[in-house]
Amino acid sequence: MYKAYSEKNDNPMSRTFMYMSLLHFFIGGAVLIYIERFLEKIDFIAKFYFYNNPIFWIIFYGMISLYTYIRYSRKSFEYYEDLFSGKKWLNSNVKIWMIGILPFLIFFGGILFSVILFGGKILGRDVVGFW
Repeated sequence: MYKAYSEKNDNPMSRTFMYMSLLHFFIGGAVLIYIERFLEKIDFIAKFYFYNNPIFWIIFYGMISLYTYIRYSRKSFEYYEDLFSGKKWLNSNVKIWMIGILPFLIFFGGILFSVILFGGKILGRDVVGFW
């Protein structure tokens, strides 16, 4: 990602930070959906709509951004380049478009798996979950 943005004369640090934050946000969002659905199924809470509160999402995204900044800004680009330089197969077969759609695949795949696991609606049809 860093190299791709450098070649486009774009700020690679900020763009990579935004991408990694988005990736972590979508993973965290999918995990929150699983936690909520699980807690509903075991009747620990009746209906806990945390996602309706904008303050929750501001705090959640702020924490994700802080984690991403602390996790990835402490080491230089050269560290990550050296870390992945030995991965010839990975570097030659993973394309930029694959990296770009990864957060969306994780998020929507997580929602689909949640509906299959816990039940819900897909395209207007009721789906009975396994649990």
